Amino acid sequence: MQDFTKYDQKLEFILRNAARIFAEKNYHSTTMRDISRATNVSLAGLYHYCKSKEELLFLIQDNCFGRVLERLEERLREVVDPLNKLRIFIDNHLSFFAANMAEMKVLSHEAESLAGDLHTHVSTKKEKYTRLARKILKELQQQQAGNRGSSPTPGSPRGQPAWGGAVREGVPFNDIITSPNMATHESHALANARATAPEAVGRRRHRTNSLAGHDQIDLTVATYALFGMMNWIYNWYDPHGKLKVSELVDNVTRLFLRGFVAGPLTEELDVAPKATRETMSVWRGSL
Repeated sequence: MQDFTKYDQKLEFILRNAARIFAEKNYHSTTMRDISRATNVSLAGLYHYCKSKEELLFLIQDNCFGRVLERLEERLREVVDPLNKLRIFIDNHLSFFAANMAEMKVLSHEAESLAGDLHTHVSTKKEKYTRLARKILKELQQQQAGNRGSSPTPGSPRGQPAWGGAVREGVPFNDIITSPNMATHESHALANARATAPEAVGRRRHRTNSLAGHDQIDLTVATYALFGMMNWIYNWYDPHGKLKVSELVDNVTRLFLRGFVAGPLTEELDVAPKATRETMSVWRGSL
């Protein structure tokens, strides 16, 4: 590990305060004098550590992405299972986010405030991070598609949506991401329902087969929906509140994988878009 010199300590002190002010006022409304007052470092002293306000923003963003990626790659090094990879990805992102709320808000809000080479450098790291998320989701989707093609286990009919109830290693996918007691309860309830109402099961299977073209979520939609869920927490999440970070991670993971409503109800939903001629513009006149 590299030595953390006095110069590094002072620069980090300046960056942490700059991130807090950028988060409070936004980047464009902040001046170097604001940062000077907050840090008790003279303007001349600030320019000794960075050439401009833009360089301050660059160092904050570059350091954030660097730390998130480095920690994630270390945690994923020995992991093979796509589901575990996704859990780690979400946990890593949200844990880092909760511990660095101001920095992550700046990362989300000021993504386009950099220009030229500085923007390119940060964007390269961001694209690498996004590609990694997409790769994990693709692996998970392929795994679930493969499992759907294998022989179904009791209580787990073939052809369920990739994000709903596919089977992994003989275990219903829903059960993997639920507490053991709830998983057992749900499995028994579904088994009883299928035993007593086979015609309802048949209708659900027919419905699923009729929507076969819609059972895989588009990877681009899934990737950015996941980031949207995670990056928006700075608007409402309080790391010091009742909801612990571990509980936040658990809820976001289950919500992303299973949806808000899971089970037989989702199998009955027909979410295929309906043709409509209704205009959606807020303006009544035409261009």
